[in-house]
Amino acid sequence: MSLDTAHVSVLARGQDTPLARAHLQGLVTAGDVQLASTLLRMFSCTDELVKLTAALCFAGARAGSTCLDLGTVADRFVDNVLQSRDLTGDELRTAREELVAHLDWPEVDQWSRHLAGQPVVGDVGSEPNSVPLRLVDSLVYLERYFAYEESVADLLQQRQQLSPPVVDPDLLARSLAREVPGGIVDALQQQAVEAAVTAWTTVLAGGPGTGKTTTVARVLAAVQEQSATPIRVALAAPSGKAASRLHQAVSAQVQPLRDAGALMPAFGSGLTLHRLLDARGLTGDFRHGPTNPVPYDLVVVDEVSMVDLKMFAVLLSAVGPTTRLLLVGDPQQLKSVSAGSVLADITASGISLGQGRSESAVTVLQTSYRNRGTIHELAQAIRERDGDAAVATLERGGDSVELLDVEVGRTTSWRDFPELATAIEQQWLGLVEAAEEGDAAEALRLLDQHRVLCGHRRGLFGVSAWTHHTLDVIRRVRPGFGVGAQTYPGRPLLLTTNDATLDLSNGDTGVVVRQAGRLQVALGDQQQHRLLGPALLRGVEDLFAMTVHKAQGSQFDHTTVVLPPLGSPLLTRDLVYTAVTRARERATIIGTPEQLRAAIQTEARRASGLASRWRKH
Repeated sequence: MSLDTAHVSVLARGQDTPLARAHLQGLVTAGDVQLASTLLRMFSCTDELVKLTAALCFAGARAGSTCLDLGTVADRFVDNVLQSRDLTGDELRTAREELVAHLDWPEVDQWSRHLAGQPVVGDVGSEPNSVPLRLVDSLVYLERYFAYEESVADLLQQRQQLSPPVVDPDLLARSLAREVPGGIVDALQQQAVEAAVTAWTTVLAGGPGTGKTTTVARVLAAVQEQSATPIRVALAAPSGKAASRLHQAVSAQVQPLRDAGALMPAFGSGLTLHRLLDARGLTGDFRHGPTNPVPYDLVVVDEVSMVDLKMFAVLLSAVGPTTRLLLVGDPQQLKSVSAGSVLADITASGISLGQGRSESAVTVLQTSYRNRGTIHELAQAIRERDGDAAVATLERGGDSVELLDVEVGRTTSWRDFPELATAIEQQWLGLVEAAEEGDAAEALRLLDQHRVLCGHRRGLFGVSAWTHHTLDVIRRVRPGFGVGAQTYPGRPLLLTTNDATLDLSNGDTGVVVRQAGRLQVALGDQQQHRLLGPALLRGVEDLFAMTVHKAQGSQFDHTTVVLPPLGSPLLTRDLVYTAVTRARERATIIGTPEQLRAAIQTEARRASGLASRWRKH
């Protein structure tokens, strides 16, 4: 009997409470029940509806929501449970009606009124940390997520009310009019540059290849040209890989801009957000904050879709009133692993430039200047929620995209795809040979040549299974590869923890190589890497395949995407879009047209009050 099953039997024995029914139906886990029960016991609360509400709040937070929306609670939880059942049409509607009736949850107004009358449920005006739950309109928060959202909304509001930066309009006009040979600048990119120069907080959004990096480089030049002294710039991102890519991409724009007469500021290597904020060991604290802001005139944060609500609140608190903040990312991508959907919320919030100006602080770039071929067509179809167009693009095939159709529900391995298996074999044998010869750059190049991306970590469709399949391919040619050894030449590594002392970040990747008779770990990429002793690393796992979440902020020549099975809550448009757009040259999808259509029509819904709270400020 599993732990969860054991708790279900204990809960259900002789009970018919709202929480017991929700647990028996799989809407909340044993952990959610225990957290809710323990929390409310501390406040001497025995109310059954409050217990259910708290457990649903914990379950929602695990799924990325920062609050529980009573108006959509049935849709979110009941529909998620029914996704795992092979039901369609009338069967699905009947099952939904029966489950809703069995749960017997109150109507929204009744539920809200009941909670409002409970001493353990506060409202907007309650003292901080005086209650475990907050009710705001029809949204119920755990106290810490209410505090994070309130902090973000307040800090954004404060930044909007600051006196605007002093700007010389003639210098700005010259910056905007500058032409760079071979550079393409459209009206939206110019609008984004002007906004970033004239306001303290701006957002630059757009899909792959829409010119976000080009725009960031022009922002750096335009801000520098407004200053008589060198400005201090920080380029940051949530992961080490994303920070490195941002630095490389912006660096590539520097010389063309200088050749065109632009003044470019100096900037160091890309920083992770933990490094930018100076994380203090394993405590979760940061050196920089409200009383010790980061020492920069301009902070650019890329891949903001990966940033959770807590980290964003810390970031805002550490950016001083005379520091410009430019937030960059693609709101269509997967949201953060932890609770929050910051970039999507801010993009949808209607936030303006402030200081009495009504123009939007958000610029969404539209035109793609990269991947204009079938990868771009596929990504565009997914963005536009057009499943038929996506399937048609894949079935048309070509050199850039491919759908490896399989029988519905059947598990697969590389043996089912001989051509792809041959490519996998060549990649890994070349990587192992380079690692044994001590060629770190070549080993890292081959590591990023092709990446297998899965929605799940475990199971037949997950990272664990495809790691096994890839090792099977390698061991057919190199028997015993990696057997019985923790560290061996050619072992690909993914770091799963942060280490500020060694400047290592969760999500960094590397390969074990043999140099001068010693095994070393080469971390980074082909262009920029360093060597560390394996004993220095803690929290590592194999990288023969990885989750789509872990791949955010990275790009590979070729990606193979293993779609989650029908009914999986991870089979969403955000996941497929993020996976496909990791590919520079080729994207292969393993799955059925039915799986792809189901994913494109399924939103990864997260409850959040940030956008609506911002509108009320």
